[in-house]
Amino acid sequence: MIAERNEEMEDPQSAYSVQLEIFNGPLDLLLHLIKKHEVDIYDIPIALITEQYLEYLEFLKDVNLEIVGDYMAMAAELGYIKSRMLLPRIKEEGEEEEEDPREELVRRLLEYEKYRSAAAELGGMEILGKDVFLAGYDRREMFGEPEEETEFVKFDLWSLVDTFSKICEDIEKAETREISLAPQTYTVDERKNQVIEIMRKEKEVLFEDLFEGDKNRMKLVVTFLSILELLKDGILDVFQPTFEEPIKMILREENGR
Repeated sequence: MIAERNEEMEDPQSAYSVQLEIFNGPLDLLLHLIKKHEVDIYDIPIALITEQYLEYLEFLKDVNLEIVGDYMAMAAELGYIKSRMLLPRIKEEGEEEEEDPREELVRRLLEYEKYRSAAAELGGMEILGKDVFLAGYDRREMFGEPEEETEFVKFDLWSLVDTFSKICEDIEKAETREISLAPQTYTVDERKNQVIEIMRKEKEVLFEDLFEGDKNRMKLVVTFLSILELLKDGILDVFQPTFEEPIKMILREENGR
């Protein structure tokens, strides 16, 4: 679940934001929510999905991600569909049954999923530095065979958002939360360099381990933005051996020197 919005959250860098273009658009987020909640794509619980979708947008705005127009347009569309679903359906004798307000959205989601699967099979989603979608490429070919037989699964960046939200939640609840009276500056560029140094030493690091020592929300957000930037630039890669296992970060070989 996405962490509740914190109205008093510090701005990590008021002039710094990462565009949501590094994700794959609002349809991708909707598919993530449908799979996460294990709902039938042909019978989408529109109220639940709309609520979850808006929570994601609020959380992303809180961590200084720039919400681009397509995401807001989809939010408006979901609101419209939700309102249509609330209207009573009265079928007059002889009239054709009214089209389900969700039908067009379902069609687009199925078409998008079909395109995404085809692109993954063709290797069209492996251009990490350009398209920044981390699924569908042959990781063995890029990084060599793993020491143990491992089932690599497709990974979508929204799972990264879920995990980061949980990290923020845990820090908010922890007694060790850092409270600083003196203003401090944490820059994304500085944190990117620190993350690269960690990765050069370790080569492979659990995603949550990159937040060790980040005891306030500002530090957490700066680290998260840094990781997104490094993914976008093709410096880091991300994978999960299986869906049940933790997310792992890996430094691309050309950046490991």
